[in-house]
Amino acid sequence: MARAPERALPKPLRPVLAVLAVALALAGARPARDHWQAGRILRALSSEPVSASPLVESNVRFGEDTPARVYRLPSSADSAPSIVLVHGVHRLGIDEPRLVRFARTLAREGFTVMTPLVHELADYRVDAHSISTVENAVHFLAERSHVPKVGLIGFSFGGGVSLLAAATEHTRDQVSCVLSVGGHDDLRRVSTYFMTDLAIAPDHSSARIKAHDYGPLVVAYARADEFFPKEDAPAASDAIRLWLWEERDQARAHLSQLSPSSRAKVERLFDHDIEPIRGELKAVIEKHANEMALVSPHGHLSTLSARVFVLHGAGDSVIPPTEAEWLAADVPSAHIGGTLVSPALVHVELG
Repeated sequence: MARAPERALPKPLRPVLAVLAVALALAGARPARDHWQAGRILRALSSEPVSASPLVESNVRFGEDTPARVYRLPSSADSAPSIVLVHGVHRLGIDEPRLVRFARTLAREGFTVMTPLVHELADYRVDAHSISTVENAVHFLAERSHVPKVGLIGFSFGGGVSLLAAATEHTRDQVSCVLSVGGHDDLRRVSTYFMTDLAIAPDHSSARIKAHDYGPLVVAYARADEFFPKEDAPAASDAIRLWLWEERDQARAHLSQLSPSSRAKVERLFDHDIEPIRGELKAVIEKHANEMALVSPHGHLSTLSARVFVLHGAGDSVIPPTEAEWLAADVPSAHIGGTLVSPALVHVELG
């Protein structure tokens, strides 16, 4: 039967299609149809929300009793090509609508897709335990799908975590490819960017890109016990968390529980007026530089055996596009499949 003609993708999306196509082929898609399949996926992501029907969506638990969801077609074989899809920093985790939409789109193309809940990322933190969660997800899906290797796709800070998981001794032989979408290379460098609006490239040049307003909030939230006095830290943490959740009225209601100095700090964060507290925030970042290095791909990817693809938005204000250049330099040259910084992407979604 002849394939029905489909509308062409806009020109800015065509390089994205090419990278996605190769990544999908390595994840198990049939090579003869990889570009067509990638085109279908991008067209679906650019249109209306993807219906769950006729998919099978199963809630499962793996590893340390971690929740996850598995998407597949009812007709999919047990050995269907399989992908672990890792969410970014967002409180909804595996229920985040864009993630659900992408998982359903991939599943409708014949993949078995698993979305593990990474608790730390859902709580606006990047932690070494997140790497173990992704490792366990890879082992679980490979065993469940009866396949020797699975693909990994990570969004935002989940992209960096996915690369780290793919490079570990116990996981690297079970990962066929990694696609990092808007991922980080160095958490300390990204955190510092939040304070300075300066995106530093591997050649040490810099570009001024206004950082997303949520950056300083995330830094203060992750270290509230150090950024605020002991007696104020719990209420300050609750207020910042609610603000990140966009529960603004509830967030401001917590301000009455704070001392005048702590209240002033939180209000500055809410108003995006960080100049008076910039020094304190940078000091917190520097204090935890070694911990941040442990959850940064920078310097930790030499053991990779998977093929790696890097996609990044040219105007990304959460993780600056220079991080894609750093990742491309850190991945062993024999394993880098492609790097693309495109205006068609806005952080982790199509623009």
